[in-house]
Amino acid sequence: ASVAAASLADKTALIRATEAFEAVLSRHARAVEAARVISEGLVRTIAAEVNEQRGSPTAYGASGKANAGDGRAVAFNRQA
Repeated sequence: ASVAAASLADKTALIRATEAFEAVLSRHARAVEAARVISEGLVRTIAAEVNEQRGSPTAYGASGKANAGDGRAVAFNRQA
């Protein structure tokens, strides 16, 4: 069915429904963007804290061999 053949009332209802949908879509887009910014900030903060606690490694030892890196895992504690 063509929109051109629809009645004026149907076209008006479609326009209003589209506007309402776009408003909801815009709110959701802002919420998703806010969540992205927050989660990226958390990841950067956690990475900086881990890097600070582990310190910067020295690339080579006195023998000329590369020093072993810190192999400890990072654990997530929901209680903290």
